[in-house]
Amino acid sequence: MIFVKPILLVSNPASAKGRSKPVLEQTLAWLKKNGVTTEQLVSQHAGHLFEALPPLLKEDWRAIAVLGGDGTLFEVVNIYLESGGRAPLAVIPGGTGNSFAKEFSGHKLEDYLLRLTTGAPQLIDVAHCRFDRKDGVGRAWHSDAFYFINVLGTGFTTEVNQRSFDFKNFGMFGYVISVLATLAKLRPYQMRLRIDEQVIEKPNALRNDARPFCVGFEVQEILA
Repeated sequence: MIFVKPILLVSNPASAKGRSKPVLEQTLAWLKKNGVTTEQLVSQHAGHLFEALPPLLKEDWRAIAVLGGDGTLFEVVNIYLESGGRAPLAVIPGGTGNSFAKEFSGHKLEDYLLRLTTGAPQLIDVAHCRFDRKDGVGRAWHSDAFYFINVLGTGFTTEVNQRSFDFKNFGMFGYVISVLATLAKLRPYQMRLRIDEQVIEKPNALRNDARPFCVGFEVQEILA
């Protein structure tokens, strides 16, 4: 395989506590062996991709491959949509959960690389979430609004995910520990949710919206 347009490979060496590094090495070796021209953008620190990626999106790429976990994919998707990216996006799992990547291409690294180099682009749904509260929800570079393509969770789901960072060294078993720890302190949230013209307001411990099916999804406010 010889490709004229290069592939931009965006990677996060911190994914999965550094366990993504061997995946990156194998990916680069496979691409080189198969004659795929590749340029790299390696995330140096939190927020780095928001600074370094937008200018690169203006260039002509065959595809933009994201090697990392769900967090890295989330960042790249937001940068891509906010900056008007045009090249197809591809996913190479290198994180702990890899929730979104597991829905495509199989379970072997080569399956994802074959999809990247020979597969046809596939349309997916995207949702946009905006918080009315502006007191530091999210991170500094997307504090009150963001796009998502996988899961939007609040309450129990969010607490499990946040607490799981304390157990990253246990891999996927860390999520199990986090679930048990969160269940021990489970409490309801007063929640107001607006989806298009429908408003839902009630105590809720769990809200988990997977795979968005609209582009106008707004969270009015979440009250703890």
